[in-house]
Amino acid sequence: MDISKASVAALPQSIIKLYLLQSLRLMGCQRLTFPDGLRNLISLKHIHFDCESSQPVELQYLTALQTLPMFSLGISEHRVDALKGLNERGGELLMCNLENVRDKQEADGGDLEHKEKLCKVIFEWSTERKCNYYNDRAVLEELQPHSSLQA
Repeated sequence: MDISKASVAALPQSIIKLYLLQSLRLMGCQRLTFPDGLRNLISLKHIHFDCESSQPVELQYLTALQTLPMFSLGISEHRVDALKGLNERGGELLMCNLENVRDKQEADGGDLEHKEKLCKVIFEWSTERKCNYYNDRAVLEELQPHSSLQA
């Protein structure tokens, strides 16, 4: 399903009944809201979005997910531990807003060292943040990806 560049503010509740949906493209959709129950899309393998505000919630339940281009870390539901069960996730992953990771214990929740199918991980902090060298270093040490990443 491709709704890229569509002028919709919210996905309809009926989308959560598409149990066999395998691909969802949301390119160019800003400030998109998702219905409760997105976790029902158990067959979803590929999700494409290019805007942090289009990142769905409940990603941790989409364990068949293979494509997730970015993961923007936020305050509540967008925490590192949402990546824990996504071991089928491959390709490239951009992790944005790392300043929202509080400490190394929270960073360890993503379990990146077991994401063997990842080829590349990009870590990114917001330009509007205050630098915390010691916390940033501890977070990076815990976000250690699998050793099979490309150089």
